[in-house]
Amino acid sequence: MKQSLPYAYLLLAIIAPLAIIFAGRELCGNRAADSAAWLAAVQTASGETGVAAKLEAVEKRISAKLAAVDEATEKLLKEEIAALDEIVATHKAEQSDDVARVLVTKGSLYQRSLDNPDKAIEIYRRIKTEFPSTTQAGRVGEYIAKAEARKVRMAIRDSLKPGVQFPVFALTDIDGKPLSLEQYRGKIVLVDFWATWCPPCREEMPGVIAAHQKYRADGFEVIGISLDKDIATLRAFIAKNSMPWRQACDGKSWDGGLVEKYGVLSIPTTFLLDREGRIIAKNLHGDELDKQVRKALGK
Repeated sequence: MKQSLPYAYLLLAIIAPLAIIFAGRELCGNRAADSAAWLAAVQTASGETGVAAKLEAVEKRISAKLAAVDEATEKLLKEEIAALDEIVATHKAEQSDDVARVLVTKGSLYQRSLDNPDKAIEIYRRIKTEFPSTTQAGRVGEYIAKAEARKVRMAIRDSLKPGVQFPVFALTDIDGKPLSLEQYRGKIVLVDFWATWCPPCREEMPGVIAAHQKYRADGFEVIGISLDKDIATLRAFIAKNSMPWRQACDGKSWDGGLVEKYGVLSIPTTFLLDREGRIIAKNLHGDELDKQVRKALGK
């Protein structure tokens, strides 16, 4: 489902220090919307040098393109990737952090938007070779580690496909009570990774609420896995929106163990499970969620 968040909104809502962004902070929405927000946030803070201004202009073009599509491709971003290469070629002799940062942006574009962490690692290594005296060169190991971790999470994500047994979990819900998949054996279950701060999650929630109200008596349940850090905010949102199903939240957001375990790279991420805990479908939206739940219940 396409999320088209305005560039200005993304910049104001997601803007964060460059160090935090590259430390591996993830965003909400589908991959294209995540990438648009992330790239909008990666604004050079070193002043209006020639390199900084050029990089910002290219990032804005990338952001606009990513916000308009469901999935990014190299073909879609061909001109912008070429523009990044041109900036590096033109200013390489400066040996500055600004120029090295262009390669960081390019590498992260491949890592996060194009699902190609191997290409990203290749680009990050160029920083060490071509700009050895820069601050960015000192962080290459960190960037590569994040790319390698993303490869692992991608592999897990891709392995969890329809027909596969969903890996079980045993947690404590926000009320301090044990929560496990085994407690839902025999029911059709939607496992929903989400957060109150995620606009696409909030956009999808009315459909989840409607399906739960419509089919709960027939054996349909929802388990929420919230990436919120503030439990009070989570509780207030649940109460306001009449969400009676159970929620787990460890307050660790993207560093939580289940995010790693299930290869979650963006939110909302959902898994619809059959009565034996096998995956029926992933990331259902709107009418498709209702359709698949009804089918699973044999209605």
